[in-house]
Amino acid sequence: DAVEDVIRKIENSYCPSAPEQDASDASSSEGMSLVQDELKNPCLDYIKYTLFSREGYTFKAKDRIYENFEDLKKDFVRGELSETLLKETLAAEVNALLEPVRNHFQQDEEARKLLEQVSAWRRGEDLGPAKSSPTHLKLDDLGNEALFVVVAPPPSELVLL
Repeated sequence: DAVEDVIRKIENSYCPSAPEQDASDASSSEGMSLVQDELKNPCLDYIKYTLFSREGYTFKAKDRIYENFEDLKKDFVRGELSETLLKETLAAEVNALLEPVRNHFQQDEEARKLLEQVSAWRRGEDLGPAKSSPTHLKLDDLGNEALFVVVAPPPSELVLL
């Protein structure tokens, strides 16, 4: 995503500082979360699992510096760290993480072509007929006969069960 897209998406994201009152136990068991969290705040999840997963990371929100996620979450829940400041800092950090990736797709010719193909596909443009390759076989010439394909690892002396 472009810098502006990241900012827009994070600014518009759900970011509660307290658990919802009407959330029932039944609805929480249907979620995809691997860890029980009453707050269910995707901004905090991103900060915890993406930013603080890096060794030695510190979250710098204006004059406050957080060396661990728990202190940041406590201040956010207490209202000492505003949602606006949390989201602004998160957007800046995510954009800093994405910048090398953006540069790669701008500077590498092959990566740029691949990105254009993916973008065209996402826009619904016709990419033309598929070319046959080891990973994409063109099987139009087989007619109506049944076809069975077996995918297996290459032979090896070591048998894993």
